[in-house]
Amino acid sequence: MLAKPWFWLLALTSSFAALGPSYAASEAMKDPQIEVRLVRDTGGELAVTFDIEPGWHIYWHNPGDTGMATTATIHPLHTPARFPGPERFVAPETGFVTYGYSGRAALFFASDGSEDPKKLQAEARWLACKERCVLQTASATLSKLEPVDLGSIRARLPQEVQPEVFYRGDTAVVTIEGGPFELFPPIPLEDQLAGFRSTKTGLELDLKSENSSILRVVVQRKDGRFLTFNLPSPPPPQRNDPVRTNSLLLFGTLLTVALFFAQGIPATLAADGGATVGAPAPDFTLTDTEGKTVSLSSLRGKQVVLEWFNPDCPFVKYAHGPGGPLKTQPDRVGSESVIWLAINSSAPGKQGHGKDRNQAARTEYSMSYPVLLDEDGAVGRKYGARTTPHMFVIDAKGTLVYAGGLDGAPMGRGNKSNHVDACLKDLAAGQAVQKPQSKPYGCSVKYGKGS
Repeated sequence: MLAKPWFWLLALTSSFAALGPSYAASEAMKDPQIEVRLVRDTGGELAVTFDIEPGWHIYWHNPGDTGMATTATIHPLHTPARFPGPERFVAPETGFVTYGYSGRAALFFASDGSEDPKKLQAEARWLACKERCVLQTASATLSKLEPVDLGSIRARLPQEVQPEVFYRGDTAVVTIEGGPFELFPPIPLEDQLAGFRSTKTGLELDLKSENSSILRVVVQRKDGRFLTFNLPSPPPPQRNDPVRTNSLLLFGTLLTVALFFAQGIPATLAADGGATVGAPAPDFTLTDTEGKTVSLSSLRGKQVVLEWFNPDCPFVKYAHGPGGPLKTQPDRVGSESVIWLAINSSAPGKQGHGKDRNQAARTEYSMSYPVLLDEDGAVGRKYGARTTPHMFVIDAKGTLVYAGGLDGAPMGRGNKSNHVDACLKDLAAGQAVQKPQSKPYGCSVKYGKGS
C-alpha cells in the first residue's frame, strides 16, 4: 500500500497475502501496488476505491471462468456494496473470459450522511491477477469528509429498467432499446444460462429447463451504459395444449443446440474442448517430480482423482494450508482402490512451473501423492482443465464421472459441501453420481502460448 498522509485518507492499513515462496526481487515477481481508500463520493454515497497498478486487474462479483469476487464492507454500516459494470478480460492462451476492473475502481455504499466519520472502517479483500494472482486484503478509515468526484465510475453503475419479457419455451425474449447488447451475467444467471443473443428489438436468453427462479440480468448497451433488470421465472407449460407445449420446448432445444454449434456457447463443461463426463477419460502418460512415469491406463480397475495443481496459486495454497479441504482429504480417501494424482500444466516461465518448485511444494504441503508435470499443456487441454484446483474423478471402468470444483467455497467462503467426497461416496454405494458437474474456481491454468 502507498499511504499518503497528506491525502484525505489519514489512516490506511493493509495486509498483503502473496501466499507464495520468497522470490528474487525482480520486477516480474513484485506484488501489485493497489491503493485502497474509504471516501465519500460527490453523489453522497460512501465508496471503497481501488487504484490498481497498470497491467493488473481485480474481479467483479462474478469473476467469470476464473478468479475470485472482490468483497468490501464498511463498519458499522450494514448496506451491501454496489458494483459498477465490469470490463471483460479474455486470456490469450486459453480464451477464458473473466469480468473485473483495471485502472481505478470503486464499490459504492448507500449512506444518509449521519455516520460518525471517526467510527467508519472499510475492509476489502480481492484477488489481483496478471501473469499470476495475489490475494490481498486492506482496511481503511475515513478522517475527513471532503467529497471525491467518482462520476466516471459511478456512470458505470447499472441502471434499473423494466423491459417487456415473454417466454418462447425456455427462451426469454426481452424487448429493450439501445442494442446491440453485451451480457455480463451475475452468477445465478450464469449458472442457468444456455445461450444469449442480441437482437434488433432487444435480446434473447436461452435458460436451462430446470430454472424456476427470478434471475438478475446485467447488460451493456452499445453506448457503454449498463442496464439491469429482473428476469421472471418462466411460466409452467400449458397442460391443455401438449402439442403446442412440446413443439415450443423442442424448438427451444433445437435453437439452443444450433446456437451452441454456431457460436461456441458452452452448454456443459465439456464444451470447452475438454473431456466429457460420462465418456471414457482421455488416457495420458506423464512423469512426476521424481522422474517416475504414470499412465492412466495402468490404473484401470481403480478410481482415480485428478487435481489440477499450481503450488503458487492462492486457491491451491489455501486448499492445502491449515484447515484447507486438501490438507487431509487425499490421505483420507486414498487407498488401494482410490488413487489421487496432482497434475501441473504450467508452461515454462509461468507461475508454479518446474520440477524443483513442485517437488518443494510436495514437502511444503505434506503431499503423499505425486505431482505429474504437463509442461506442454497437452493433458490439461484434453481434459479442459481451466483452473487450479480443477477436479476430475474417473471410475474403475475408466469413465469420467465428475468434473468441476472441489466444493462450492472458494477460499473457504460459500457452500463447503465437498463434491469429490460426494462423488466417491456415490461410487462406493454403487449408484450414479448425483452431481457429475459443477463450476470450477481458482487461478487460471497457466498454459503456454500455442500449447
